[in-house]
Amino acid sequence: MKKRLEKRNMKRLFSVLLIFSLFISGSLTALAEADDGENLKGEAALAYYSDHLDDPDIDAYEKIGTLYREGLDGIPRNYQTAIEWYQKGIEAGKVPSIAGLGYMYMRGFGIIRDYQKALELFQQAAGQDDGQAMYLIGTLYELGLNVDKNDETALEWYQKAADAGYDFARVKLGEYAIYIAGDVEKGLELYQKAADDGIMEAYWFLGDYYALEEGDAAAKLYYMQGAELGEKNCLGKVGCMYSYGYGVQSSYTQAVDWLTKGSEHGDLPSMCVLADKYFVGEFGISKPERAKILYTEAAARGEAYALRTVAYRMDAKPSTGYDQTKDETTRALELYGKALVCFRDEQNKVENAWHYHTYCSWDTDQLMEYIDGMVVNHVCTREESDAVINEQVENFRLD
Repeated sequence: MKKRLEKRNMKRLFSVLLIFSLFISGSLTALAEADDGENLKGEAALAYYSDHLDDPDIDAYEKIGTLYREGLDGIPRNYQTAIEWYQKGIEAGKVPSIAGLGYMYMRGFGIIRDYQKALELFQQAAGQDDGQAMYLIGTLYELGLNVDKNDETALEWYQKAADAGYDFARVKLGEYAIYIAGDVEKGLELYQKAADDGIMEAYWFLGDYYALEEGDAAAKLYYMQGAELGEKNCLGKVGCMYSYGYGVQSSYTQAVDWLTKGSEHGDLPSMCVLADKYFVGEFGISKPERAKILYTEAAARGEAYALRTVAYRMDAKPSTGYDQTKDETTRALELYGKALVCFRDEQNKVENAWHYHTYCSWDTDQLMEYIDGMVVNHVCTREESDAVINEQVENFRLD
């Protein structure tokens, strides 16, 4: 029983680390479900929304901003352009654009990260019944970003978001039932009801639950259902199953096919796993340049592993195609810094502190100064920073 609880806590932690990407996923799901223009992609979607800026039933400004923010389907990612469109939407009185701009502040995309400003914008939008903004307020309370970490308050906001029609919040309620309240039956019921109602992410959460409790074979059913619907996380899960032989017979062809689809849908783990395979030449196929593109793409979206990988190979592995120059080393330090704070992941903090010390010639004082700066800027708590320092001293024996 203890092991099950530990596994469930790990599942919830993993989910917390992916909350930011889930906001994207939920946003794109909403795009796909609407009747007008939402099945269009890339330039076609951009053209449609550009022609419907005055449509009172949609916030075309927010849609365009999100297209530029995500940079999918042939639209070049441009955070500044995304911010401009969100601001135009706000000036036009469009509520979803308020949440869109708040998200940019929360992630630090094209703008200095400012959790307080993000919260103010989310509250402004939530006061006008925007379910997405309600969900993101819940996220801030769940993660304790510039507010006191509070699961009860987070749950209240997730419930409000679900009541306001923000679909992914219904999946989040299922997660809270299982991992916070300990009511597995209710949680699974909420997951299944969400899946039956067409909320694709529910298949991912169902798959993860059964993977932990009953094994990969049981999880495969749900991952496959989600993947066939185009749910990006499930695409990556199926790709990994075929890659490593989890619950299925391993198949390079199937693995690459599913991981490629996941990458094309914006799934960051898919990009990283596929890049790893291309980089090491698994199955006898080496594509270092393609690997570099995938790593860089995932890093640009804030994926911590990819940030570390790009920084490491730029600074320490010039033979891989990443130039080892003074400027690149400086850039590597910046990337390590981003990875260090990405998703407030404790393990990332430890691993990247080690990378700083080993590959970038930082001494202990520089590391401690950097971590103290994170505390001052509310990136992590003092307790977290102390844990990092203790871990460094014990495992890495910093001088």
